[in-house]
Amino acid sequence: MHDFLAPDSIRADQFVYKGARLPYAKFPRDPNGANGVDEVVTQPASTGTFANTSTRAEIANGENQLIAGFIIAGAGSKQILIRGLGPSLAAFGLTGTLQDPVLDLRTETGTNITVNDNWALAANAAQIPANLRPADPRESAIWTTLAPGSYTAIESGKSGATGTGLLEVYDVDSVASSQLANISTRGFVGTGNDVMIGGHIVRGGAYPVLVRALGPSLAPFGIVDVLTDPR
Repeated sequence: MHDFLAPDSIRADQFVYKGARLPYAKFPRDPNGANGVDEVVTQPASTGTFANTSTRAEIANGENQLIAGFIIAGAGSKQILIRGLGPSLAAFGLTGTLQDPVLDLRTETGTNITVNDNWALAANAAQIPANLRPADPRESAIWTTLAPGSYTAIESGKSGATGTGLLEVYDVDSVASSQLANISTRGFVGTGNDVMIGGHIVRGGAYPVLVRALGPSLAPFGIVDVLTDPR
């Protein structure tokens, strides 16, 4: 399993922004058709909460793995489902999908919590609700309870494989004492089908959001090939 772990230095950049309490969603695209690494963001509201955030992007190796950071804010632990999809995206007309996604969940400091390759092989796979189980046995899922804090989920390809993938984080318990916050995604932004596409689900009422698409400001944190003019 250690062959599938991302390098210890790779973590989402949410720790840079966590003091701002801004969850993240994303639709970054370069108006000039350029490529690069980007990250985007969304702001939580008063009456609603985030139920899900997802990002579709081209997944490669190194810093071009798909990296999602999130914070569980509040007093209580939260049941979370993280999914790394690839093969099942072909049913929606996508070509070049990631054929065998691997998920790696880490703490804010980069300590590994768990790794999953093939969701049904997880010891607690039967606990995943039937409607949320990945459609393809090669896809990955992590079903876990997390204490308040900052976390990073990384989707990569087994044995260095590349392709289009989807990384999702679900809040599945609706516990009012804690919620998903500071949701961010960093990944490669290309053109055409390789733009980064993000979405989120809000439940429980209105939820004003701030969406940020970042690129140049990532360079001071050691990211190379940043997206020079995101939109």
